Amino acid sequence: MSKCKSCDKEVELQLNPKIIGTLIDETGSISTGKAVWSEQAWEQLFGRRVEELVAENIPVMRLMEQRMLFLRVHMMFGWAEEVGKLAILAVAM
Repeated sequence: MSKCKSCDKEVELQLNPKIIGTLIDETGSISTGKAVWSEQAWEQLFGRRVEELVAENIPVMRLMEQRMLFLRVHMMFGWAEEVGKLAILAVAM
């Protein structure tokens, strides 16, 4: 949770899918920010809970960025009922 600088209300911070660039495989691509991610998929990708990630400092995030730069990732897609879209439900490395 963090306080909004405009209205002073407590807001829950979430990861922005645009931090992941274009996802490309042999069948096509998904452009930046278009993919819907489950909370479980974020946790599997980064190895920690979303709440922990949004509280991290810049040096830790830069280390994570370097670690992921050439990482091969396998994603499981499925239908997410709550948003009515195809989503990334799980990640394996």
